[in-house]
Parts: sequence; C-alpha cells; structure tokens
Amino acid sequence: MEKIIKLKIPPVAVLLVLAILMWFCEKTFPVLSVNIHFKHVIAAIFAASGCSIVIAGARAFHRAGTTVNPLKPETTTVLVMEGVYRFSRHPIYLGLAMILLSWGIYLSNLLSLIFVIVFVAYINRFQIQREERMLQKLFGICFERYKQQVRRWL
Repeated sequence: MEKIIKLKIPPVAVLLVLAILMWFCEKTFPVLSVNIHFKHVIAAIFAASGCSIVIAGARAFHRAGTTVNPLKPETTTVLVMEGVYRFSRHPIYLGLAMILLSWGIYLSNLLSLIFVIVFVAYINRFQIQREERMLQKLFGICFERYKQQVRRWL
C-alpha cells in the first residue's frame, strides 16, 4: 500500500480519469440515467463554485509564498490558514470534488455519481493523509491547533 502512495499521482489526473469513467458509465448504463430538472444550471453553479474555491486556495498559497504542488508537500514553507483555509484545510480538493460533482450532475447517471465518492476516498487516503503527516512534521503544534479549528473538507 505504501508503494501506491509513492506513485504520487496528481489529484487533477485522478479527477480526469474519474471524469472519463463517469462519462463511460453514462454511455454504458443509460438505464441508470435520471432526469434532473435544471441540470445545466445546477452543474454550472457547482462547477463555477468549485473553480472559484480552487483558484482562491491556489492564490492563498501564492500570496503566502509557499508551494501549490501537491506532489511535494515537504517543500511547504508556510502553514496557510487565511482566506478559504479558514473553512477547509483542503479547499483545492474540495473544489475539485465540486467540479467532479458538477460533471456527474450534468451526466445525470446514478452510477457515474459514485465516482465523486471514489475521488474523495482516494484523495483522503493517498493525498491528504500524506500531506497532513508532512504538515505535522513541519509545523507541529500550530498544525494541531489548526486541525482542531478547521475541518478537513468543510
């Protein structure tokens, strides 16, 4: 299991693979499609919100002068707790999950929506746990306090 963690697959790549699988499920299992009224509007709202959260998270990192690269958490120089990081310890992943959810809403296939759960589980296990271990090493008690004040996702 530890070897899988060291593969360091970029979260955006995970999102893209799952988005393709969602599309494949929608095409393969049309019987699981549901009618969602105003799906275009709902999907657009989730996509825009997700993109805004991702951008706000990345901008907060840039303003603080620390890395945005999820593959190298050891290069983090500052514990960012401002802006969207007051509400979520991992707003960029939250935003990506919202974008994936918007795609699932747009596809309107029940099976494809399962991949949003897969994304959250994967990111929790193979990305966030690794990052939080590193943040604990780098920032100790400050990170502990931050974890107590701010939830992982929302």
